Amino acid sequence: MSLTIALLSPKKIYLASDSIVVTPKPGESDRYSFDAVKIYPINQFVAATAVGKYQWLRDKKPTNLPLIFNEFKERYCTEGWSIKKIAYKLSSFFNERMKVKEQVEKFELKTVKKIKAKGKKIASTAFEYGWLAVNCRNEKGEITEGIKEYFSGTRILLTGFYRSFWPFLFCKPIPEIWQISVPGNVEPVLNNRYERMRQGMTYTGIPAVVRELIEEETSPHANSKFKNPLKYKIDFKNITEESAVELLKKLIGITTLLRKASFASVNGKVLDDFSRRNVGGPVNLLSIDPKEGTKWIEKLEG
Repeated sequence: MSLTIALLSPKKIYLASDSIVVTPKPGESDRYSFDAVKIYPINQFVAATAVGKYQWLRDKKPTNLPLIFNEFKERYCTEGWSIKKIAYKLSSFFNERMKVKEQVEKFELKTVKKIKAKGKKIASTAFEYGWLAVNCRNEKGEITEGIKEYFSGTRILLTGFYRSFWPFLFCKPIPEIWQISVPGNVEPVLNNRYERMRQGMTYTGIPAVVRELIEEETSPHANSKFKNPLKYKIDFKNITEESAVELLKKLIGITTLLRKASFASVNGKVLDDFSRRNVGGPVNLLSIDPKEGTKWIEKLEG
């Protein structure tokens, strides 16, 4: 979900020049690699918490959202775009992408059917807001488009979505496959994980994890207090220019609420903000108080 905060801006950048390979569980035949995930500048301040792969953010080592957003404005808003215009254009982009959701019904893949049948609101949210513009290649090296592109992009999103929401929903440690770290000199495992990512991180078992989450969500033992992330659901279809700023504030509010879920680990040990910065791990990009989100947005506008 954090990967969809903003995907529209005057200039494009690339998430990575390396391939990211998605490998399903044994028995599932589909496999796609991504030569480059196209993503847009305003999204940098949240994408790093889900993927941890932006060279620009690692170099800058920003500590909070306002700092990153200010730098974004200086670097990419040279055409004089206001916060309101960016948010309005963002909403238009999502409105177009959400039309693709209707094609999911025609895509005959067992995992999709199972997610749509049992995932209820959690899975439908991931599909509804899960568009990433990607160029997909199958095992033969052929570029695939259409719904395969859409679903494969969503699977990358699911990684970030569940990695962000897992502890928030269920008060449990994040599964190992999402504890992605970046370069550091403290523990070899930190470097090893980054090297795997640099060469093309392999995400395994995403469908199985989705099923586990569905089972947890629908379990009679589930803690109802953490069951529904949709209280932050946003209606992208009926956005107006007048409500665009409120939309952006709400999106920023979502990311700040997830700040406790953005962490790195070394040998399973969760690092605090200070340790992360000093070992080269991901900086807590969402460290500001949620109550401050509206204040600094208004300050940037004014």
